[in-house]
Amino acid sequence: DTPSHRPRELSQLLQLTEDKGFNNIILYDDEDMLVVNKPPHVVSIGAFDHPIGIQDIARYKVDGFVTAANRLDVDTTGVNVFARNNDALRDLRGQFGDKEQRGMIKRYLAIAEGHMPFDVETRDIVGHIEFDDRGVGQLVDKAETATFGKEWSRTIVQPLGHSELNGRAVTAVGIQIFTGKRHQIRIVLQKLGYPILGDRKYNTNPPNVTRFMLHAYNLDFDHPPTEEEKKNGTR
Repeated sequence: DTPSHRPRELSQLLQLTEDKGFNNIILYDDEDMLVVNKPPHVVSIGAFDHPIGIQDIARYKVDGFVTAANRLDVDTTGVNVFARNNDALRDLRGQFGDKEQRGMIKRYLAIAEGHMPFDVETRDIVGHIEFDDRGVGQLVDKAETATFGKEWSRTIVQPLGHSELNGRAVTAVGIQIFTGKRHQIRIVLQKLGYPILGDRKYNTNPPNVTRFMLHAYNLDFDHPPTEEEKKNGTR
């Protein structure tokens, strides 16, 4: 992150500590899970470089157990799921942790640099994701990969429309991922030659927006078994 990035993170965190600010991002809340619309400039789970995350704020604002079931990059916005008890956490992490995440649908919207052609309506990209010592990932084509291990990934990319933004040619892109690897969407779009607008790690063009333009707009999964379902043995 650049020094100019930190004030935006602090401002967002301060807003979220207020009741109105946090309540405004809640999409769903019951005894088993909390789902929020994660804002930009804030991590899902606090770490050494971003010590306070949505999980910490949720634990402060919501009475009881709150632990993240999935995580989004600091500037990615959208659906972020938190378990409200240990049973729900095991169930949700089991769904997110499934190698191909069968039954789970994860859809994103991105603004990519350049005009991605419409000649191929959808692109189904399969490959390994490998990282160098700097933490920068690259997609290794399936044909170049001897074995399929934990870094195997699958991504479907569909260009939705062309426009101009701040003087740049851009494409609205719909994305569905069948695996949940670190930086997966960012790496795939960079590999295709249409990196996400504002992505400082995978886009060599100087950013002219305050964050990279990626939003997790749809997450379809099974609700953890309720107490009634567990009692009746129906789940």
